[in-house]
Amino acid sequence: METFAATGQSKRSEKPSSGLSHRAHLKHWISLYHDRGRDAVRDINKIRACCRMHGVRIPRKVVRNRVHRRQWLSGLDNPVLKAQLQMLWIGYDATKEQVELAKKQFSSYARKYPIIKSWCKLPGVGPIRATTIFAYLDTPWRFKNRAKLHKYCGVGLVRASSGKDKKGRPKPARLKLPWVVNRRLKNAVIGAATSAIGHRDNAFKDYYERMISNGISPTNAKHSVARKMVSTMSAMWKTGSEYDEKLV
Repeated sequence: METFAATGQSKRSEKPSSGLSHRAHLKHWISLYHDRGRDAVRDINKIRACCRMHGVRIPRKVVRNRVHRRQWLSGLDNPVLKAQLQMLWIGYDATKEQVELAKKQFSSYARKYPIIKSWCKLPGVGPIRATTIFAYLDTPWRFKNRAKLHKYCGVGLVRASSGKDKKGRPKPARLKLPWVVNRRLKNAVIGAATSAIGHRDNAFKDYYERMISNGISPTNAKHSVARKMVSTMSAMWKTGSEYDEKLV
């Protein structure tokens, strides 16, 4: 009897642990994707800086396209610059392959979660941003209220004051964005809001334009759109519902 009880307990414990490990693998792969993507951008900046140092302007299509790259290098007269670029492109090509591999891996893990596919129906939200938000928020029940969720995403507002006035009284507190936030999550949310504002007619763009017409600055209006977008995604996650533009 003790053997069967122990076996049953181990089976019950395997199921949630396997789910948690699946979520952990997804988060690791999306993290590697962002790391490698940042390194690829760094390599491109080094290539452009190397060309500027030698007084050469490199076309945009040459940096990423190997066919144009070979044609452009064959017509380059500077042998020193040519050797340096060939070395830098070895590192960039390797990093680019790692980016594609990481994207393929996290995409295979993301297929298990329907909410990621549902989020992609929002304007400005694609598979990469949806997976990033899903991986770094972990669960829709993580925060007690929307204000804490917004602050963690880097689009909430906090009251802060600094210094005193001439009479020695503390200066009145002002609203500002928090500094201690999840940077990758903030980049995904702000990027989604920016893309939604630039898309064709949608509820988030209409909301942005109404705030602009009411005299709100473009920066504050964009952060308001980001907060509304995060709240919408959180509500979809909690209720398991699809995106409905009329509810926004």
